[in-house]
Amino acid sequence: MKGKYASNETFTLGVVFADQILENTVIALPIDHHGYITDPLFQAMAAIISWDVRSSRDIIELGGLWDLFTTNPFKVLDQTGHMPYTESSRHFGDALPPDDRLRSLYRRDGKYYPDWIAKLEKDGSTGVASKSRQGFFAWSDGSRPDPQKVLDPASGGYVRIGEISRKDFWSYYEAAERDRRAGKIKSAESLAHVACASDAGGRAFRRYALPLYLYALDLIQDRTATPGQINAATRAGLRFKVGLIEAIDTLIETLTLDGMIELIRRAQDENADDPHMAGMLDVDGACGPRKGKPCLLLEMKKRNTTRLLGYGKYYRTPVAELDLDTGRYKGAYLDLKFYEPSSRDRVASIVFNCPLRGNVLNHAVVDQLAHAYARVLELHRNSRCGAVLFAAAGSGMRMLGADAREFNRGWFDRATGYAPLAEEDAAASSRNGVACFRMIQRSPVASIGVFGEKWGGGAEFTYFLDLRYDVRAFGFAYDSLDRESRWEQKPTYNQPELDYAILPGFGAVGELKRLGMGDSIIFEVFDEVMTADRAYQVGLSNGVFNEELDALRRGYECARKMAKDAPYSRALFKKELARGADDEALAMETGEIFNPKKNPFIRSGLLALLDRGGQRVKMDYSCKDVKLPGWDYPRESSMES
Repeated sequence: MKGKYASNETFTLGVVFADQILENTVIALPIDHHGYITDPLFQAMAAIISWDVRSSRDIIELGGLWDLFTTNPFKVLDQTGHMPYTESSRHFGDALPPDDRLRSLYRRDGKYYPDWIAKLEKDGSTGVASKSRQGFFAWSDGSRPDPQKVLDPASGGYVRIGEISRKDFWSYYEAAERDRRAGKIKSAESLAHVACASDAGGRAFRRYALPLYLYALDLIQDRTATPGQINAATRAGLRFKVGLIEAIDTLIETLTLDGMIELIRRAQDENADDPHMAGMLDVDGACGPRKGKPCLLLEMKKRNTTRLLGYGKYYRTPVAELDLDTGRYKGAYLDLKFYEPSSRDRVASIVFNCPLRGNVLNHAVVDQLAHAYARVLELHRNSRCGAVLFAAAGSGMRMLGADAREFNRGWFDRATGYAPLAEEDAAASSRNGVACFRMIQRSPVASIGVFGEKWGGGAEFTYFLDLRYDVRAFGFAYDSLDRESRWEQKPTYNQPELDYAILPGFGAVGELKRLGMGDSIIFEVFDEVMTADRAYQVGLSNGVFNEELDALRRGYECARKMAKDAPYSRALFKKELARGADDEALAMETGEIFNPKKNPFIRSGLLALLDRGGQRVKMDYSCKDVKLPGWDYPRESSMES
């Protein structure tokens, strides 16, 4: 975030440095709100429970609430050390603004945190790193320690870790079973189920989780953070399986806005004997730190807005966020970067931006890619874009394929082994991925890809593009004939699917055939792999470079030139490519293209060709009122629902 005394230039430099040099996803806040988005949220996850802990069962059962989202925070604190937690509690207790909903968590009767945590700190029992290897839990020895026992604050000793009561917290188990049957992991629907439950699990959710829901809504209402930033931060920083704003949207969808407001009021009634909870669960602005500031839910009701995020067309993963100031949804991507064309050219850039995982193509990325390309098409209609450059972030511009974790029904667990993916789910994965790639391929916008090492679906994606530029990859490669490893050029096109008993589901075989690759070349790609130089030799690659910057410069310049093409001509050209040879159709299309009523670009285009002695007329590239041959624009580009 931007510090109090930091200049805008310093803030911008810090964002660029973290993004480009450290290769991390950067969520930059223009306002310093006492820590990053994740800090106050994680602090609150433990703090809101800590004041109610009396026994070892409380640590397991109340802390187990957060297992529905990610994991028990007391286990995390033992592994990271307690000092950051206690020091942050002191800071929040002294420095949080008067209108912070959660400020009462850090200053009660002059204490920043409960006595039982203070005793742990005094005794030096700060978790795995302490001499006793004790904290909230007692941990085993070794490099991968496991919790063996749990603290009993009443006695100060450590006791056996018991199971969460099935009788009292049945909704926890029911939520897990619902997810198991649906092949999901800690889903938003299951969270909504627990939120409405009448058992101890439901009451715990309403007492401890709903205040954090309201706190996230406060951050949005106060313009401290956007819905997309909070959702991405909880997904990436706190490892939530479902982002916090996704969970809020699902609860609204399940109950309606009025229903969610009544659920919060129900939580107030359930906790009426606790004066601290009144302010944390206030939704009407009637009491507590937010007095006079009704919750964002009431503002959404006035606006007739029921979602804070926009969701993708294929898998309904988040792709956009609500802008409160305009009331519109704008793109918000966790795994992609989208750069609109500058004023000097008509080239948009889409960068796959998850280098730590190799830029995999999972359900979320496919949704984000489809939404980002819909924005490209909208820019194209408004004459602002004629080409798009695709690239990958990270050293080596590496691009992996489909996310292997999605090849399993649910989350892969070594203890249970492989759970076969349903045939219809596997088919849908292929169908949706190819549909997205095919939209890019057939659109009247020129497409250029600049990548390094590509595997599986990462290579397949490039086959759908108009041009491909490769960055050479070098490393140790094993020669199976001589039985030795050599430092040499590594394969850039890798299709290992047959080795794993699967097929290239994103259309590799068909697209390689379309690109003119003979059967022997296709066998080479699949069985022998292919270096960048070899790909250039056989015509699969349009250029090979040693340096990433050189490849990007060449790719961008090529895109800039291709963006000057008239939209009608390029659309018809791509239609002819897909169709192949048809002499009569060609004759009819040639006549059609000279008709100004069908192709209004012909006037300025031919004038530039015919009148060489005059000044070239600037072409109007707008496609708003033009029916491009063989192409229909998506109906919704601002947000898929």
